[in-house]
Amino acid sequence: MEIAVCVVMFLSGLRRAEIAALKPDCLDWATPKITVRNTWQKYDDKDRVYGPTKSKKERDAPFDPILQQAIKKMWEENGRHDYVFSHADGSVLKPSWIRRCFPKWLKRAGIELGGREIVPHSARHSLASLLEEKGVSLRYIQDMLGHSDLKTTKRYLHSTEATIRNIGKKITASMNPGLKIMEDENQAN
Repeated sequence: MEIAVCVVMFLSGLRRAEIAALKPDCLDWATPKITVRNTWQKYDDKDRVYGPTKSKKERDAPFDPILQQAIKKMWEENGRHDYVFSHADGSVLKPSWIRRCFPKWLKRAGIELGGREIVPHSARHSLASLLEEKGVSLRYIQDMLGHSDLKTTKRYLHSTEATIRNIGKKITASMNPGLKIMEDENQAN
């Protein structure tokens, strides 16, 4: 499950609470896209509630072939449950699980932090910056991230160094060497 959660963070830009709330019917394998409809509100609290997203609107996020492959493998290992990212017993991801795993993924991938603090939410910033560098419109990035204000999206954009730019690829490769990384990403870095 680790690889699938990591990949959805870095390639689709979902928030932790959205990842945990994602249901199988939100995955469109044909288009391919993820429709983000719900989230766990107050995700870090014991009294969390399943409800609408932060912006109160549905949005679409990319459903990359690497993520599709990782989810299929996860379902083979854990079974398919009410939520896409469930443990083998069907239980929902707890906030501490992603927070606890994230530093391990970075370390396992050999990513040097250089004094920077990289937290799970940093994946959204990295994705936004990479998309902007590739020439994707700010409006698309705003919609994909679920921001109601373009100013919020602009705060996500920053010049990325090689370490940040390669996080998703390095973690994916370190966690599952057999997973094929897209050729154009390998050539760009």
